[in-house]
Amino acid sequence: MRTGMGMDTTVWSTGRVAPVERFSFWSEVICDAVLNVEASRPAGGDFRAELTCNRLALGNFVRFRSEAHEIDRSRRLLSVKPDECYLVSLQLAGLCRVRQGEHAFTLRPGDIGVLSAARTMHLAFEHDIERAVAVVPRHTLEAACGWLAPGNAVRLARERPVTRVLAGLLAEMAAPGADLAAEEEAALGRTFVDLLASGAEGPRLSAREHGQRARLTAYLAANLADPDLTPGAAAAALGISERSVHALFAGSGTSCRAWIIEQRLARAAAALRAPEWRGSSVSEIAFRLGFAELSHFSRRFKARYGASPRAYRQTGES
Repeated sequence: MRTGMGMDTTVWSTGRVAPVERFSFWSEVICDAVLNVEASRPAGGDFRAELTCNRLALGNFVRFRSEAHEIDRSRRLLSVKPDECYLVSLQLAGLCRVRQGEHAFTLRPGDIGVLSAARTMHLAFEHDIERAVAVVPRHTLEAACGWLAPGNAVRLARERPVTRVLAGLLAEMAAPGADLAAEEEAALGRTFVDLLASGAEGPRLSAREHGQRARLTAYLAANLADPDLTPGAAAAALGISERSVHALFAGSGTSCRAWIIEQRLARAAAALRAPEWRGSSVSEIAFRLGFAELSHFSRRFKARYGASPRAYRQTGES
């Protein structure tokens, strides 16, 4: 079922298991190589699929082909296993219908979709498909791509030159025969992130503004535990106007205040299941991570992870 290759590569194929077990086997493969999701398919018939996963320094680069099926990442799965990553998915053959947040679109061959694993999503493959997918840590992409909107999927159209170049690189890094040396991995990884950073349509930040936004997010991340952290406080600390702070977040799909809350919630989710925080109560964690009111924290946390902080912690312990 699993075969190691020269590089850190694993290959799966449903042809190696009994027909009755093939789809359940495929569901486990997706969770192992890509993301913790639930897969479903039309009733009846056999199911054929194969997948190669190259485990690179930047993340997992996966190439697969399969028959029609659907994939869901539900609120329940978000609460059971939060994955702080993005999926950068190149459609090679067939169609993929995507729904995440307020966005819904269809990926056609050559299109690239960027989806956040921190949000619910639904993917429908209505016919035989082939895809190449990069699973990249969230902090890596958000630091480089100011246009990312964590709650909404983004489509990069194949008509744009940068999408075509990125597609070629993604396909190469996910290729079953790839055999990259460490320095090649590092160089291609940097190029991949740089291309993705320039891949979105819409307002672009200048080089100076990119530098300001990097300083701003670094300051915010370092001061998340301060309950008085606000866009105005950050502006004063960095010597810029509050209007500039809001402008630096414009086009990113979120606001400065929402970014602060999202980062605090992510830290709280990690703390609730971390051994070193086991002796701290839910309220202690909330207050130490910058939330001024327990009720506000609990309400926000449940909306984000689909479970109360206490239930989320208990699920992680079971």
